[in-house]
Amino acid sequence: MHNRIFLFLLISSLYSQAILHYPIDESTEKTPILVEAFIDLPDYEIKNVTLFYRSRGEVKYIETPMFKIDTEYLGEIPSNFVQMNGLEYFLIVDTYTMGFLGLPNIDPPNNPFRILTSEKKEISSDYLLDEFNAQHTILSPEPGSAILEDDVMVSLSYF
Repeated sequence: MHNRIFLFLLISSLYSQAILHYPIDESTEKTPILVEAFIDLPDYEIKNVTLFYRSRGEVKYIETPMFKIDTEYLGEIPSNFVQMNGLEYFLIVDTYTMGFLGLPNIDPPNNPFRILTSEKKEISSDYLLDEFNAQHTILSPEPGSAILEDDVMVSLSYF
């Protein structure tokens, strides 16, 4: 068992430049996080790429496959896992000849990337439209309802 871990760490340190990823430092709660990585290996060498993530303070990781789109591998952390206590994640590439490559380079499960989570702000449509006394028709949202900042879209039509 110790030989396998040592071999994994040795291979990870030798081939660490094979995984290019810019760590995600922060996110907004209840918003999915797209994790992108470029794997500098030929396609025939890669068995699969896996994203492991967990809420900060949890013991077990959830794993999800990453899919290749163009030249990058993409994985998503769902919005229901993005909570105020933050997240931890790491990447593992399973190869045919080099074994497993991990990112971060040294002991990914115990040294994961950390994401700080900020609170999502809500914007009320009543607050925004009160100061305009023009004739207008609001199609959506219903009067008195609250909307989230990321769901705001303004469409105007002049006659």
